[in-house]
Amino acid sequence: MREWIDTALDPPILLRGARVAAVVGPILIIINYWDVLLSGSVTAMVIAKMALTVCVPFCVSVYSSTSTVIRRRKTEEWSSST
Repeated sequence: MREWIDTALDPPILLRGARVAAVVGPILIIINYWDVLLSGSVTAMVIAKMALTVCVPFCVSVYSSTSTVIRRRKTEEWSSST
């Protein structure tokens, strides 16, 4: 578990997650909240939901990048030991 957390907190992985969230997040907000945005009835609760909407692609990107890096490390360790 410690290896997974250390890998997830690696700056390149976090930067990739931020980039993905910066692109995908606004697209999801437009898809999910366009009617609220156009009507002008944005509340504090809607803003909180929009913030969480941006967190989803960030978390997915960090998770998938971390899993890939750890899987590659294990594959490299296995192939170098044979």
